[in-house]
Amino acid sequence: MEHLIETNFFGSDKALASMFKAFAEFQQDMDFVNKDSKGYGYDYADYKSVVIVVRSGFKGKGLSYTHVSRVDENSNLLMGTRIVWSDGQEYAYIESMLPLKEVHVVGRDGKNKTNDLQALGAGLTYVKRYTLQTVAGLPTEDDDGKSANVAAPKMQKQPQKPKQQAFTLVMLNKGAERLEKRYFIEEKKKFYDAVLIANVIRDDLKTKGFTIESDVSNQISELCVQLAEKHNQSLEDKLDDEIPV
Repeated sequence: MEHLIETNFFGSDKALASMFKAFAEFQQDMDFVNKDSKGYGYDYADYKSVVIVVRSGFKGKGLSYTHVSRVDENSNLLMGTRIVWSDGQEYAYIESMLPLKEVHVVGRDGKNKTNDLQALGAGLTYVKRYTLQTVAGLPTEDDDGKSANVAAPKMQKQPQKPKQQAFTLVMLNKGAERLEKRYFIEEKKKFYDAVLIANVIRDDLKTKGFTIESDVSNQISELCVQLAEKHNQSLEDKLDDEIPV
């Protein structure tokens, strides 16, 4: 299948860099696509399931998608998916295209469907879902080549993400002493930056599978400000004691 898919990029270096950054954020946050539809002896993720994951992950990142088609130099009809990034002034996109002639829809009897409109509709749905899933990099095993008679590549089943747990104010209050010891006392810095340390704490918590609501995030910042003032004052007092009068 890989050699049949045509991938194209468009945009300035700056716009492409911004798009790839937004795309990386999307892939870090995205969920796995569940195989929630039944074929004839196989399971697959349907188009609606892929769209739900993509739309949810694209929110707030300047990303959108559309399905496009064109005719190549050999008069072959290509159809696929284009993911677009825009900040309102510049834009860039990446697209994945597949020749429709390579998609042969198979019916219940194992034979190619003879109804042209039925075959075209099924083929278009397959191409939209497959190219959207491919260009977005959504992890799931795609074995519905049986329904479209395309050599769909097998993907190793991805491990499920660890279940996320909310980091609460109660947990923050109970762990305040441990946070102070790890990020302030044991660091032994000449100056403590409250904003930097608060960001490090939030990143570490997210790495461990915690979600952080805005009120808890604000409390982390306030705690770091208090601790930074405390330890920076302690450093100043120590320095004053060391300077001879």
